[in-house]
Amino acid sequence: MILQLKIQLKGITKPPVWRRLKIPGQLTFQQLHQVIQAAFGWHGYHLFQFSPEGFGSYPQIGIADEDWSDEELEDAKTTLVSQYLTVKGEKFCYIYDFGDDWIHQITVEEVLNEAQIGPC
Repeated sequence: MILQLKIQLKGITKPPVWRRLKIPGQLTFQQLHQVIQAAFGWHGYHLFQFSPEGFGSYPQIGIADEDWSDEELEDAKTTLVSQYLTVKGEKFCYIYDFGDDWIHQITVEEVLNEAQIGPC
């Protein structure tokens, strides 16, 4: 499965800041974090979290840290994107840099199979 995602930075509208990505559904959330970092030109210096509606919504998916951890935190290194994002129109939040709280809305625009993508 290939997911076409629109990832938009919330709170910035003039002009809006967003990226469209096509990713394999078998990526982990850790790998998706790395793809988002590259797409936005960031360097991965801060903690991150994925969740359906932002802080306080479950599941929370991220990397445990000695200064910040949550017993209910699902491990981003082993949790697959395809466990939560499989249907066109589904949404998820990506929060980067706790404190500055750069919140991104991830929307599944299309769910494709490899035959729909075509050769490289």
